Amino acid sequence: MSSKTKKIIVIILRLIARAILWKYKPRIIAITGSVGKTSAKDAVGAVMSRFTDVRVAQKSYNSEFGVPLTIIGENTGWGDYFSWLRVFFVGISYIIFPREYPEWLVLEYGAGKPEDIKYLTSWAPPHVAVVTSFGGKAPVHTEFFSSRDQIVREKMNIVKHAHSDALIIGNFDEDEVRNEICGSRRGVHGYGFNEGAHVRAVSYQVIYEDKRDTALPIGMRLTIQVGRKKYPVELPFVLGPGHAYATLCAVTVASVLGFDLNETVYALSRHKSPPSRMNLLRGVKDSLIIDDSYNASPIATQAALHTLEELNVRGRKICMLGDHTELGAVSVSEHIAIGKLSAKVCSLLVTIGIRADDIAKGARSDGMAESKIFQFADAKSAGKFVETEVKKGDIVLIKGSQYIRMDQAVVEIMGEPDRAPELVVRQDTHWKK
Repeated sequence: MSSKTKKIIVIILRLIARAILWKYKPRIIAITGSVGKTSAKDAVGAVMSRFTDVRVAQKSYNSEFGVPLTIIGENTGWGDYFSWLRVFFVGISYIIFPREYPEWLVLEYGAGKPEDIKYLTSWAPPHVAVVTSFGGKAPVHTEFFSSRDQIVREKMNIVKHAHSDALIIGNFDEDEVRNEICGSRRGVHGYGFNEGAHVRAVSYQVIYEDKRDTALPIGMRLTIQVGRKKYPVELPFVLGPGHAYATLCAVTVASVLGFDLNETVYALSRHKSPPSRMNLLRGVKDSLIIDDSYNASPIATQAALHTLEELNVRGRKICMLGDHTELGAVSVSEHIAIGKLSAKVCSLLVTIGIRADDIAKGARSDGMAESKIFQFADAKSAGKFVETEVKKGDIVLIKGSQYIRMDQAVVEIMGEPDRAPELVVRQDTHWKK
């Protein structure tokens, strides 16, 4: 599809979506951030569906294409012109005819390049604006911005261009988020682990299965405090601070909107997290996979490695780490830093891709033996190698940017490959092509 055709499709989608918003006037919860916005969006959606009629953005529909598609309620047409005509027809039918429409929309706003969020908020301003994270010193998409400050300013457009009476929510554990949103306007609510957050996690622990010959994690447990009340919530088959923050975000949204918090935590304990974001999968030979293959940024990879480091397991800790893309000038240094941390965490390091060679370099420089480091050009080959090497009780962390397709490694070593379309990201026909 040519760039001119894409521009035409974007214009038509925006006009249709804007007309739908004008006609039905749904309230919008918009979520942005360099890390954690999709998990937060899905957790918020799970809670909202408990109390009201809501539509939640599918997958990571957060672009100039994805946001209007969510408003219309359709999937992308990819490169098929007839599919796009169908999308347009459905959208126009909402405008012409009276149809039922959700009271709330939970949308994800991405910033792949300058002006992205400013563009989205210009015609779809939020009633509730959420900022999850600015991504540390090396957020994703750095190479498309002149500076990190420009990324922050772009993401803050979600607050700047929100409705005048909008509720603003942010991760107060990240000082920069807290300072930016607190200085922007009134009606700010924070979540996190630290003192000062309106919704706070006061305890976090990993849940392990109870077997004599192995002790692998099966989920996590949080205790969340809102005011003087505490609410326990168990999150099965996931690990890591990302899911904790998504849960805290959803509880904060429920709290500021006045929803029952007992019902809220009940909904979250039954919420199925999106695939390949620190999800726990059974691996071959009674091993366990931490599937974080959806995407990667340095701050998210470091968090995943720290999560792996803190686990108390009898088997080995194996790291499969792929290229981290869109880091611009800091790419080499950030890959080396990830390698240095990996050397402290894992028994076996498998790198995938050209950029990930610097992960191996960092691990060597921090004392990891050459015999414990293996380098591959593609994820599938790496997966086949680990399939032969993994042993009972081992735990394998798999992470990398979507470009390197780490999901292919997951499929190679998962214990139930026939369930890959259900459990692993990018298993549809388009991605397989």
